[in-house]
Amino acid sequence: MWQQFCILSLVLATVRAAGELKVLSCPKSLKFEGHDALQSWNVGDLLVAAQGNAVTSDSEWMGLAIVDPFSLANMAVVVVHVKGIQSLRGVNKSASFELIGADSGDALDALVSELLWANETINEFNFDKRQGAIAAMQRHYKQKKLQLPKSKKPLKHLTPSQYQSHRLFLADLQHINLLSSNLSTLIQPSQMLIVRISLEQLVKSSQNELINVQEAKELLLAAINRLLIAARNSSDSLLFVLITDKQLKSNEFAKRKRKPDENNPFDMDEKANGDTPVIFNIILWFMVAFVLSLGFICYTVATIDPGRNSIIYRISNVNIDVKKNA
Repeated sequence: MWQQFCILSLVLATVRAAGELKVLSCPKSLKFEGHDALQSWNVGDLLVAAQGNAVTSDSEWMGLAIVDPFSLANMAVVVVHVKGIQSLRGVNKSASFELIGADSGDALDALVSELLWANETINEFNFDKRQGAIAAMQRHYKQKKLQLPKSKKPLKHLTPSQYQSHRLFLADLQHINLLSSNLSTLIQPSQMLIVRISLEQLVKSSQNELINVQEAKELLLAAINRLLIAARNSSDSLLFVLITDKQLKSNEFAKRKRKPDENNPFDMDEKANGDTPVIFNIILWFMVAFVLSLGFICYTVATIDPGRNSIIYRISNVNIDVKKNA
């Protein structure tokens, strides 16, 4: 029974959320090996441990081995986090590990907060929060208006003039290319650079999802490779990690399996929204509480003692005495 429960939990985790952690560049002082899956909330601890610091996590993941702990102090770390896709093919990786869950973004948030609290130097550009990332780049380059490099590759399927999500995604790629063109000031020994970008809005707004997302992946892959080359040229000891995760809800997974029947009035796929689970839980637990309460009341009434101490006996006894006196 317990074995079946574990298997079911792993299947549900794979359906609801999945991702990958790929090591694109690794110094000789570290060694990534094996194919063990990693819990996504342990990503931050992995990066901290890779820098030679102690962690309090109880994870038993065995994919990282420290070969030379004395050279970790000069290592720079670059993390690219891509939200909205499960994996990104075509990158030259030295190691790849499956991520269980879609909590890597929260793990990076916790890592940033921990490093800032410890007064450590960290450069983060989160294009999922676009205004903050652009403001951080303006402060770094000391320019009110950034001169973004123009894309030389013509677009085949993405239409930035029609969809705002396409236009914002291409703008984010231009900002990443700008980081690549002047990366030496951002990558210093024992420092960390985190770049985040999301494809969720682009996926939601795309009519032809497969074609548009495929082109977006190709453009993103070119930007990441450009950032990787610039990082290798800026630091001799470099750990470059690519993280992708995609959260797939159970109702979205069911919709991918079948199309809704428009002629069936009881088909609730089109009518379901974000409030449906809340309403369902309210009705479910109210009915459970109501049935339990009703059963308790029925059991109490059925097992009541009809003796002289009961209120039923006292009331009926008074009525009998009144009739005798009359």
